[in-house]
Amino acid sequence: MNSFKKFCITLAVALLILIPVQYVYAAPGADTLKSLFDKVDNYAKWRAGSTIADGYEISYNASYALRAYLLMYQTTGDKQYLDKYTAIADNVLAHRDSVVGKADFRGLKLPGWSSNHFDPNTTMHYAMATGMIATPLAQFATLVKSDSALANYTTKANTYLQAAKDAVAIHNKPANSQYIYRDNNWIEDSTTLQLKTPVNMNVAYGCALLAIYDATGDKSYLDKAVKIANYFKKHLTVNQSTNGYYWKYFPDHPSYSSVIEDLAHTPFATEFVYLGYHNGIFNATDMQRFANTATKTLAKSDGSIANRLNGSGTSTQPGKFLHWLWFEPWATSLLDTSYNIVKSRTSTYPMELAGIAMLNYFNSSGDTPTTPPPSDTQKPVVKVNSPAAGSQLKDTAVFEVSAGDNAGVDSLVLGFGTSTKGPWTEVAGAANLVGGTKENGNWQISWDVSGLEDGTYYVLARGTDAAGNMGFSSVTNYTVKNIVPDTERPVVKVNSPASGSQLKDTAVFEVSAGDNAGVDSLVLGFGTSTKGPWTEVAGAANLVGGTKENGNWQLSWDVSGLQDGNYYVKARAIDAAGNMGFSSATNYIVKNQAPLPAGNLIENGDFSSNLQGWSNKNNSAKISRDSSGNPALTNTANYDFFQEINLQPGNYKLNARTHAGTSQKAAMVVVVFYQADGSHKTASAFKHQHTGKTWEPMQEMKIQVPDTVVKARIFLTVEPGDSGYHHFDDVTLTAVR
Repeated sequence: MNSFKKFCITLAVALLILIPVQYVYAAPGADTLKSLFDKVDNYAKWRAGSTIADGYEISYNASYALRAYLLMYQTTGDKQYLDKYTAIADNVLAHRDSVVGKADFRGLKLPGWSSNHFDPNTTMHYAMATGMIATPLAQFATLVKSDSALANYTTKANTYLQAAKDAVAIHNKPANSQYIYRDNNWIEDSTTLQLKTPVNMNVAYGCALLAIYDATGDKSYLDKAVKIANYFKKHLTVNQSTNGYYWKYFPDHPSYSSVIEDLAHTPFATEFVYLGYHNGIFNATDMQRFANTATKTLAKSDGSIANRLNGSGTSTQPGKFLHWLWFEPWATSLLDTSYNIVKSRTSTYPMELAGIAMLNYFNSSGDTPTTPPPSDTQKPVVKVNSPAAGSQLKDTAVFEVSAGDNAGVDSLVLGFGTSTKGPWTEVAGAANLVGGTKENGNWQISWDVSGLEDGTYYVLARGTDAAGNMGFSSVTNYTVKNIVPDTERPVVKVNSPASGSQLKDTAVFEVSAGDNAGVDSLVLGFGTSTKGPWTEVAGAANLVGGTKENGNWQLSWDVSGLQDGNYYVKARAIDAAGNMGFSSATNYIVKNQAPLPAGNLIENGDFSSNLQGWSNKNNSAKISRDSSGNPALTNTANYDFFQEINLQPGNYKLNARTHAGTSQKAAMVVVVFYQADGSHKTASAFKHQHTGKTWEPMQEMKIQVPDTVVKARIFLTVEPGDSGYHHFDDVTLTAVR
């Protein structure tokens, strides 16, 4: 096998013996499979789709096109696929929020791809989408690094890898509660890590962690991926009749805890398991069980593919089954099954395109099951030798630590806290091996305690070996006593804009801050209450006048992405000792949108001007008059009579009177919203069942118009069910201010 045909994440793994094969695969020629891929590869469409600045669109389209082109290069060595890859990857990077200026629901413009797909009213960064996009970006870097023939792609590889790391960092477990929201609220214990989301979203993010680890060797990514895998393993159940695995879609949710995972969501898990296997997280038994699920449960005897992992239902998108080809080394019949699904395709979608690329790869690679190096489970033995327990520390203290391990200690760090149980804060800087060997040596690290408050602190040393095993020293106590502690807080005041000012677009804030030892940094925070919580304004304040001891700072705040309303701002200054000073909360009014119109927006709602302002298709509706000569609208059950209105986003109330006619059904007012692309949907259908033969007011109708609506139609009609009619009068639509 040529080096470029090895999947990038498996380069370091030695080949083991083949598992006995019970099925002989009648392989189509490599040219046949390549021709199939090229026939369905709609590169122009995938590239156009990669320019949509939406995390959901990019994750389900561009990310799978990227995977497909990587695999096709690894299969064929043809650089045309890498050039297609880089063209789409460049588009993906060019449409990050931080590049296009798109703000999430907190107003932050981050180096990732946010979306409002799962909540139309909230734009946020979903860990699932981030994982799907970041994975092939990091894998490209690993491929380039492993193949000298690709040296001219090195700059792009480094750029893509950094983009993957920046995007994944958006979802790092936050220390500040203001950044915790439903798709960033990590639940962690000593062995597991999870988001309270469906399993597929957790493992999609785990794929990116493993891909970045393969590209960098940074074990912090592997450690998190192992914990996500442990969470996944907790929910794997063995099907005793097939010796295969199945799991629940969302096992921790009361409404979904009994729902078996469906085929459409399994590609996230199969890729995660494959990457995890080659990093020692899953073993050969696991891989055989996943292969059994594919061949004995999902693939049915009639040639169809089951919709769920218990064999129930029939999938309407069987091409997603091709993502189970990761387990082809344990079940070669997957090649036949997969080829039969797609062999007649003339077009496809990106996830299936990636599956067809996998079919090319596994058909030609001769890939065989491999086993990672034997697992090392022995933990390092660690001991803090000096300073002695109970010593007094000031300024910079030098710690001597001994650490031994069967395979060698890779790194050693110190953590400190104010309790024997932590929490532990990592001491900055890396420890150096100053004596002996990594298997049994002495390490040294300096700890700057000058910025700490005087008091008792506890220190814990942690040694980590190449397999990621961690060993801890016993907890040692010390007393920090600095000579001249700085406890004075900066004095901060927001000078402009003046309190009560109206803000729009970009507001420039002027803040004065003074401190005995000088202000190191100044930030603004905003919230909807004087008590917070406070969201930090993006960007660093600049000192524009005076000195750090007593100066004026300036910071621009982009409020264009905020909803109109009342906001409070606080400035926070921090000095070199970490003392923080806060300004008082200052009130401002954000007013980006134009005011809603006043008065009745319905033209001729009392029908005094006949049908002026209304559309009456097919002349279905008529003007009638009661005994006093009052004009009113008479209509049956149809959608022919309406008034079209251009509405600004906001809240409105609709009122009308109705008089019973001959229909036994309810009088009805229907509101339909129209989007910019011409699509429409019924927003509300208000009904009134008459109780007598007099004019009756309909219950006031409340209407909320979202930002995406460009116009609305108000229909006066009758609930379907008979051919009778009702009368309408005094129709009004007014904005709620």
